[in-house]
Amino acid sequence: MHIQSPPSSLQVLQNLQTLHLEYCVLNDISSIGALVKLEILSLVGSDIQELPMELRHLQHLKLLDLTDCKKLKQIQPGVLSSLTRLEELYMRHSFSGWSPVQGNKEKSSACLDELIPLSDRLKVLDVYVPEVQLLPQNFVLKNLTRFRICICFDRWTVSRSYLFENILCFEGNTDALIKSGINLLLNKCEKLELRGLYVNFNRLSGVRFSMLKIFKLYEFWAVKYLIDLNSNWSDDVPFPVLEELYADNTSLQGLCQPQLLQKRQMQFQREVPADFKLFRNLKVLRVWDRCPIKYIFSTYLARGSLPQLQTLVVTRCLKIQGIVYKETWEDDHNIADDMIVFPVLTTLTLSFLQQLISLYSSHEVQKSSSESTPTLVPFKFIKWLPSLEKFEITSCHTIKVVFDFHGLAIPLPEKEIENSKLVGVHEKEKEEEDQRPWCLKWIPTRVDKSVQGNNTTTTSSHSNAQGEVRSAATDDGLVREPQYPGNYNINGVFQNLNYLEVFWCESVVVIFDFGESHGLFPPVLNNLSEMRLGYLPELIHIWNIKKVPQQLVFKSGFQNLTTLHVEGCHKLTNIFSPSIAKLLEKLERIEIEFCEALQVIVAKEEEEENVKDGSISFPCLRSISIKKLGDLSCFSDQPNCAFRFPSLEKILIKGCPKLETFITAPTSADDTPKLKQVGDRDLPPPQRDNWLGNLNATIQHNFQLKQVKQKEKPKKQEKLNESEELTSG
Repeated sequence: MHIQSPPSSLQVLQNLQTLHLEYCVLNDISSIGALVKLEILSLVGSDIQELPMELRHLQHLKLLDLTDCKKLKQIQPGVLSSLTRLEELYMRHSFSGWSPVQGNKEKSSACLDELIPLSDRLKVLDVYVPEVQLLPQNFVLKNLTRFRICICFDRWTVSRSYLFENILCFEGNTDALIKSGINLLLNKCEKLELRGLYVNFNRLSGVRFSMLKIFKLYEFWAVKYLIDLNSNWSDDVPFPVLEELYADNTSLQGLCQPQLLQKRQMQFQREVPADFKLFRNLKVLRVWDRCPIKYIFSTYLARGSLPQLQTLVVTRCLKIQGIVYKETWEDDHNIADDMIVFPVLTTLTLSFLQQLISLYSSHEVQKSSSESTPTLVPFKFIKWLPSLEKFEITSCHTIKVVFDFHGLAIPLPEKEIENSKLVGVHEKEKEEEDQRPWCLKWIPTRVDKSVQGNNTTTTSSHSNAQGEVRSAATDDGLVREPQYPGNYNINGVFQNLNYLEVFWCESVVVIFDFGESHGLFPPVLNNLSEMRLGYLPELIHIWNIKKVPQQLVFKSGFQNLTTLHVEGCHKLTNIFSPSIAKLLEKLERIEIEFCEALQVIVAKEEEEENVKDGSISFPCLRSISIKKLGDLSCFSDQPNCAFRFPSLEKILIKGCPKLETFITAPTSADDTPKLKQVGDRDLPPPQRDNWLGNLNATIQHNFQLKQVKQKEKPKKQEKLNESEELTSG
């Protein structure tokens, strides 16, 4: 609404208590000063340039809202201090032209010390101060219950609601913080950002940050540890409700000084009482940009002190070697292989960590690291991340193996391996009768008739030292709550992980390393739906399963993978083996690009003969995209293995000059009932989408066309040269 000033008739409303003139163009609002009983005045978003002297008469005013008055440049001196009953002042995205405190000198505009006389009544303050020097000494607003005070910078996004959380942004040093009295608000802060500070927490006596939920540190150079030996931790734990911590470009070397943790361990021995556990409510931790931190958590902190951590992001910390580190004074029991360190962590992002060796590091590990293979997730610690859903790894150049599953399988005695082979080839009807979980079906069973009543006990003859598999069965044939050998959850390993990304890691050789294990495999990554791998120049295996005599191939895992994207892996010769291919029941998209050495997509396992009279089906696969694969000769080189793609609708080929056939076994139209064309971008437009009714026939036809095209190139070039010679002559 565009009006020059409030209508003159407004002045007759002497008993008016609430006035909203919002998003109006107002050149002169001095007439509002006549409404002496006004208690609420909202000018939100209005185009005003000045708060005139007449408004000092509003001595009953309790709420003044100047939010988003972006053209407000002048507040007459004495106006704010005259509003003696003011309880709420909102100035977000508004006036910032405060005059410095100049004693008795004449002021050109309002200064912040005008708010000090209002401190007995003022309960809510939303204000931006562009310079620390504008803060008066003893700027103590003791009765504030809700505030948003931003000094020197403002990066918080706040809702329009009046019920915002207590926010303080401050850039300066410890002296300025204390002299201004702003430090007295720290125990009331719910969101705090300290920037460019040389603040010594030890000088902030009595500050526990008892209400702080979100803490951001930016260019923060004075503190090595959030909690150190001089912290008053004897009675109260600092940061008791902290939920999110962000450290960007700081001098932090750790969350807590190691000597203090050692002192606490000596006090509590092994188990730390819940009330004394640090960061017990922390949900998000992000550390990035040149922090000299060498590890994020000591095992003392990781051992039950982070029950709520959901997101961990570590980026550009060039000295970090491990996420969890065992100090030399810590006992081995702190790092038991079956302890759950991060029970609810769902997102883990590790990027640009040049020296990262593993999730776990110690003095002993560092000494032996030159002899061992740097593995990000060692087999010993696969139980640490039971809830992980998203895992991103970028530019971590020391790691060679991402997941080590070597030793995951439970070995069986030689006699039972022979029996298990027979179990594995039972007819379908027999398999349907056995209602045990898949991993227990491999174990031959005996029925103990000696048990009283109608119940029988189905018992494995497996006598492995790690435990005997037992399951109580009733006469209805159902097995109740079986336990997997070795105490692994029957639901599998990393059963919640649904997104995996590994990019730009120069040393990674293997993604999933199953090694030479043989025996019973629990399900692995059952819910992984998308996997993206890119620019891993040393990658040789995605799935590394070395064949050994009498190995039992696992029958479950990866069955929910829908998208597989691989690019820039120049040493990779194949993507997966037939045994892995059979697991990928829900795979929908295959995208492979710029893998120069790739010869086939599906290749036989090591030391394995060609699959005989078998078949592999990709029931959900809808699209295949293969680009810039100079050595790719076919999708699979198994001559006796048929492949079926009942849902395949799209094949896109570009830059695959050696692709002569798709499947070495014979194919028919029934293998690809939905496929109606093969998109080959190496052919001219009229021939790019050929279809001869058969996938192999179409690929072979396109290959011949490209061969003819290749032969014609020299002739065309020769004619072009002759034409140029004639023209020049």
